[in-house]
Amino acid sequence: MSCLAIGLALSLHIGMEHDYNEFHPYVTCEKEKVMAGMYLNSMDKVSVFGAYKLNLSEDLILDVGLVTGYFKEVVPMARLRYKQIFVMPAVEKEGTGLVLGVQFDF
Repeated sequence: MSCLAIGLALSLHIGMEHDYNEFHPYVTCEKEKVMAGMYLNSMDKVSVFGAYKLNLSEDLILDVGLVTGYFKEVVPMARLRYKQIFVMPAVEKEGTGLVLGVQFDF
């Protein structure tokens, strides 16, 4: 069975100072406890990531890992997923906010 998923995530940036890309095509590979992939990030750059999946319940997953393509070369990431919906913290030079989104696999 293949681990490959290709899709599109749509995001809303809450409490952020700047305008950001809200359309994120992605490709990922998920196995039992790990995932890796790449996507077009909110700054219109390609990000590569690796994460460990913590299954909090059947539909609730916390992804924690590292990602490239932002203000620093590599930054930590955390994303809480419920089915297709996700929320994650976001950091700007001026402050912090939240990213709320939904993702669709094709």
